[in-house]
Amino acid sequence: MPAKSASIFLACLMCASATAQTPSAEVRKFIKFDQPLIALSDVSVIDGTGAPAQEHRTIIVRDGRIEAVTDASVAPPPGAHVIALAGHSVIPGLVGMHNHLMYTASINIDEDGKIPPPGFLVTELAFSAPRLYLAAGVTTMRTTGSIEPYTDLNIARMIEARKIPGPHIDVTGPYLEGKDTFFPQMAILDEREHARKTVRVLGWRRGHLLQGLHEYFGSRARRGHRRGAQARPQDHRPFVRGRLPPGRRAGHRRP
Repeated sequence: MPAKSASIFLACLMCASATAQTPSAEVRKFIKFDQPLIALSDVSVIDGTGAPAQEHRTIIVRDGRIEAVTDASVAPPPGAHVIALAGHSVIPGLVGMHNHLMYTASINIDEDGKIPPPGFLVTELAFSAPRLYLAAGVTTMRTTGSIEPYTDLNIARMIEARKIPGPHIDVTGPYLEGKDTFFPQMAILDEREHARKTVRVLGWRRGHLLQGLHEYFGSRARRGHRRGAQARPQDHRPFVRGRLPPGRRAGHRRP
């Protein structure tokens, strides 16, 4: 999809979410159109169902919500701000199911090809990550573990308050690791009681996930479920030839 069409549609989406609260000056830098009635004229619509693209369509956006998708030959409603987009494509906002608000800071390799202590390190991307996800068409995302959970929570709140640009973020809890981890920024659990206490501290925010290792999954799940949270093991391995990694179920949906 051309970058121009993506930016135009994202601008409309941002208008949609900004109707409840007035966007800040920072957010308004990313809004190109804010008219109450907009017609995206003569676009190709890719609806995400796998069906062929619908050519020569017009999308009517009223008060930030898609009201109708019509044939391009149909005149837009009176008073609509018409944006001529022949040759452009429009897709729904993407839902990211495995996203991070941090990125690799340091991977040092020794003469044996191993990562020496203290290990693998990452840096929080509080400014650029939300903007980059939104620029790529992601309008809703779920983090998969956090290194700075309070930073992530505050970013999500600021986006919902229209203080900064970014997608809606479903924040997950910190990673929970075992002994001798190569990732020193994670919470290291050395016994089951430690796992229970950690979940008790982190489980105050209902509905958010706790990421961790399989050996602690059982006790954390029982404790977390009683507190209204969901706990699942973290697994970064990709899908291969239609087979799911351990712990994943086909048809899993965003909680």
